[in-house]
Amino acid sequence: MPSTVMTPNAVPPLAVIVPSTDDPLLIESVRALLRCNHSIRAEIIVVLNGSSRQYSQATVAAFHSAEDVTVLELPRRGIAVARNAGVRHARAPKLLMFDSDCQPAASDYLTTISIALDSASIVVGPVEFLSENAALISRAYAALRNEDYRLHHLARLYSPNIGFTRSTFEGVGGYHEGLVSGEDSEMGFRLLAAGHTPTPVVRALIHHRQRVTLGRAAAIWFGYGRAKGFQVRRGPIYAQTILNDIKYVLSPLGKYHHRIDRLPSTLLLRPILAVAFQVGCVVGLLTARADC
Repeated sequence: MPSTVMTPNAVPPLAVIVPSTDDPLLIESVRALLRCNHSIRAEIIVVLNGSSRQYSQATVAAFHSAEDVTVLELPRRGIAVARNAGVRHARAPKLLMFDSDCQPAASDYLTTISIALDSASIVVGPVEFLSENAALISRAYAALRNEDYRLHHLARLYSPNIGFTRSTFEGVGGYHEGLVSGEDSEMGFRLLAAGHTPTPVVRALIHHRQRVTLGRAAAIWFGYGRAKGFQVRRGPIYAQTILNDIKYVLSPLGKYHHRIDRLPSTLLLRPILAVAFQVGCVVGLLTARADC
């Protein structure tokens, strides 16, 4: 497909929102997006969420000559605020949320997402979680996330690889800025409750690279649980979801694919994540602000 020639005032077809707080993989990830951008000329909006001065300067310098990249610098107020700020700055009618530690698997990734959004309100691409090191706990966590994502991403709509039309995003009010984490699953619940049906786009695969310790994995699931606690505090409609989620994180290991059963460290990982999730739920219930 030939490259699209755009005038300076032309509205790009797609905006890619990439929030980050000092993620060392950000620059490499954005460069990978740029390699996919010759045909479509999407606008790539990097939102630095309270990043250090050195990190901000390095990011701005890396993309100062990239016409399709805009770097926004914000004080640290949470990833939901960063995502919404990126959307407000964007001009495109179609939006793609992309994590700073991900990379597209194919060169037509952005074009594939954009075309899919021509006929769908929400699109979700597959994610392959990769361990960045050989540690057993990191490998076990990647395997668990791969199976979790395969089974539940369309039913829960949490994803580092999800696109919306702008009207769909704005119709549910964007991400809830009172949440410190789990903002994607919370908005996913509102999207599904509003009657939106996600469209899977199997060709839009991304690789999600992770270097996870046991403490980091527990902190991530604590954040998921805390977001659920916030949701229940906001209204009884969320109560049904928290019971399903607690049941899910406590479900037997045998429900998972045999690849995970081959990793002995998962025998310890799963109950630790379950405890972290439940503690997070309690903390979320007790500490949710009035506006949550």
